[in-house]
Amino acid sequence: MSLKFIHICCFLLLFGTKVFPAEAWPAMINFPEAEVLSENTVRIPFHMADHLILVQGSINGKQGHLIIDTGSKHLVINKKHFKKQPAQLASGVGYSVNGSMDQIMAQRIQNFSFSTFKIPNRIADRIDLSHIEKNKKERILGIIGHDVLYDFEIYVDFYLNQITLFRTDRKGNRIDEHLFLDTPVSETPFEIRGHSIILNTTVNNATLDMALDTGAEINFLDTKAPEEVLERFRGIKKIKIRGMGQKRSEMIAGKLYGLQLNNEQPIGVMRTILADLSDMTEAYGTRVDGVLGYDFIAMKRLLINYKKKAITFVKLPLSAKRP
Repeated sequence: MSLKFIHICCFLLLFGTKVFPAEAWPAMINFPEAEVLSENTVRIPFHMADHLILVQGSINGKQGHLIIDTGSKHLVINKKHFKKQPAQLASGVGYSVNGSMDQIMAQRIQNFSFSTFKIPNRIADRIDLSHIEKNKKERILGIIGHDVLYDFEIYVDFYLNQITLFRTDRKGNRIDEHLFLDTPVSETPFEIRGHSIILNTTVNNATLDMALDTGAEINFLDTKAPEEVLERFRGIKKIKIRGMGQKRSEMIAGKLYGLQLNNEQPIGVMRTILADLSDMTEAYGTRVDGVLGYDFIAMKRLLINYKKKAITFVKLPLSAKRP
């Protein structure tokens, strides 16, 4: 696969926000392509816009796509498509890899609908996502983040290009255990700091706290990483990347060698951008040494369980190829 770094935008889609009460708006989010397996389990096909995971959806009858993003704190709707809705109260300030954004407004979503499968009311941040639409040539209605995903075990399956949401009980057990038919092969624990999934990794015997972010199209490594880690990074070219705002920053694109999970599971060589991530502390709710995005997620089928704080890797079919 060629390295088309120059075309990659930083869609981390992270928000350091504090939600205040917002005026109710009778919004209904639907997923027309979803397969409802039960009132507690739904399967949604996805397609890729470059390396961004999109699911077909609608909000109050408006058709488009939503991004599945474990790096986002809240549900987000694209204010470009909902300009006529009543003004809401401020919920906070957004952040990207290039620093802070403008004030964010909040909006209440009445509910999600998947036939008999329901997700209760949520507060959504209203943000202009038109630059993502322009870059991806897709109609983006919004982003599904931590607030919605927390109550489910999320099965991300790049082999079948689908995401399955299994509703879990208070301990994180799937309510519909019988509907999961694939074979787990290994499990790795994670921490939740702020709203972020933090994986303990090592490179060259140095420890790194990496955020798992399904909304990141490529991996990131902090320029302040230990020297022994930077020794395993091979820069290829300098690029300029635009974050959620208009600002562009120069970074180095290359490859990271020798990354391991929990100092024992080798990950392999991954495309990575070396960047100053100091501004991301408030966005993630914690300091991170790097971000694991598409190049990590697409390597395996995986289950993400927030309540059990664990990722389970699932056996691939023998004929499976990396996306």
